[in-house]
Amino acid sequence: MIETKAVVDEKLQKELNFRAFIISLIMLIIGIVGILALIILTAIKDVIFSELIDFSLLICFAMFFVIGVIGIINLKNVNKKAILNRAELTMQFDEEFYIIIENKHEEQVANAKIYYKDIVKTKETKNYFFIYPNSLIAHPILKSEISNENLQLIKERVKLAKKNKKQD
Repeated sequence: MIETKAVVDEKLQKELNFRAFIISLIMLIIGIVGILALIILTAIKDVIFSELIDFSLLICFAMFFVIGVIGIINLKNVNKKAILNRAELTMQFDEEFYIIIENKHEEQVANAKIYYKDIVKTKETKNYFFIYPNSLIAHPILKSEISNENLQLIKERVKLAKKNKKQD
């Protein structure tokens, strides 16, 4: 049995949500640049395509801006919650499943047995390997807490279980 531990904290959340942060930031920048360009073209150059097109472009860029702002605010809130709800996870990997135990304030608050065949997806970042038992929950494996051999063994078990599930 392979055992590993990880702490759900702000560092983990930032790494997990890095792509979402970049997308939100890009949307925010597109919105700002688009709105400014439209204002400058309309005000300085007296370029008026038509009122309908100008209004449509303004709405479009405003939507990019608003979605970008909402995304960044939501990600900041997730990071704050990670600080407040700091949890320690212990994961025990067996042949066909793994057990995850969640502790908060040195007390066990949850545990679950997850079969590899039920894993929805995996994701690898610089410091973590994430296992998704469903589309909303990610179980982290801190790479520095596990040997490369054991990490590869876990990846192979997940891959084999997915392959066998497709054949069924």
